Amino acid sequence: MTAKLRTEKIDYLIDEDINIVIEKCKPNSKIVLVAEMTDDEGKTFQSEATFMSNKHGEVNLAKEIPLNGTYESLDPSGLFWSMRLKDSKEEDYFEKNNDEPVQVTLKALVNNKTVSEKLINLRFKDESVSREEITHDKIKGALYRPNNERMYPAVILLNGSDGGYKANSAAFLASKGYIVLALSYFNSEGTSKELENIQLEYFKIASDWLKELPRSKPIVHLIGYSKGAELALLLGATFNGYSSIIAGAPGAYITSGMRDGVFAPVDGWTLNGSALPYLKNKYPLKMMVTYIINSIRKTPMSFLSIWEKTLKMSKNKDDYQIDTNRIECPILLISGENDELWPSSDFSRRIEASRKHEQDKFLYYDKGGHFLSFPYAFKHLPANTHVKINKMTMKFGGEKQVNAYAAENTLATILKFLDENSR
Repeated sequence: MTAKLRTEKIDYLIDEDINIVIEKCKPNSKIVLVAEMTDDEGKTFQSEATFMSNKHGEVNLAKEIPLNGTYESLDPSGLFWSMRLKDSKEEDYFEKNNDEPVQVTLKALVNNKTVSEKLINLRFKDESVSREEITHDKIKGALYRPNNERMYPAVILLNGSDGGYKANSAAFLASKGYIVLALSYFNSEGTSKELENIQLEYFKIASDWLKELPRSKPIVHLIGYSKGAELALLLGATFNGYSSIIAGAPGAYITSGMRDGVFAPVDGWTLNGSALPYLKNKYPLKMMVTYIINSIRKTPMSFLSIWEKTLKMSKNKDDYQIDTNRIECPILLISGENDELWPSSDFSRRIEASRKHEQDKFLYYDKGGHFLSFPYAFKHLPANTHVKINKMTMKFGGEKQVNAYAAENTLATILKFLDENSR
């Protein structure tokens, strides 16, 4: 009798449930399940879980708790989000930006020998979605939309401090019935290398263009993450005209620009040719010493102490707060209580306390970190808690399982929120 891996199919949309079964095992025997996937940069991530087959010689991941492994609870998605960098004790970020499927290799092992292997594909779009090159001379990015003659609401996706755009997330959202502009504003071809002196008028041009597209309803939603969430809220407070704004791991203040992926004492945003004043970071001496030591030891570090000192020492910090009361449309804010980049939950509560819009939604996740929702997280991709930037490893916080749960939970909320505000 040879154990065999079984799934209902081999191609799955990234948000679909995946039921993995190992059948034809020896009853009441141990079997190890290993999963691997490779990111856009060629880094391989791996997970594993050991199970005891039942009296019928089967293991069903939707019904069985692993004896041990990279995850420890009843969770059919556990094998995916619990993946870690293969052959390394260090944590790293799973890079996924293009719209190509992710291939997952599943292996069943008995006595350290592979007895069954299966390859499945995680897709971000179906056949109904087309990608179009943007011909507008002032807008950079990619356009995704359903390939038929119906009218659809539009969405602009704004990346965070990594810049560029997430084609995978734009393709996925287009599969759900939206015209999606994955808009680049720095760190990609045709844009500035750094997040510095970015003109807010650029985004107004993009939204106006989107409203005039054939088959586009005059409805534009903004979805921004991290630094892109700060931008989305700032755009809503500056221009209005949006149908809703969704901000993941949001900031509440206008902050500085960025260089080499970290905050720098440079202007981030401009309006009408003038730089917008920003909240200047205060760097504790202790933190700078810790940075040097941690870089040598390759120990992950948090940026929270910077924000604690900045908010404590800045007597006029309210001057730099984004006036979210000027945002006329409903907003959805998503944050984790253990965000280690900046205190996004505190920022979100500050915004919630000042808003009186009854259609607003605010989601908080205990033990959740920075990367916990769409467009930066899906339940079937490795959950991210750390990021390597140059020689530094930054701790972005949260627990992998919580971040994965939040990714699944918030996606349903995001899709419902978009639908409710597209009518």
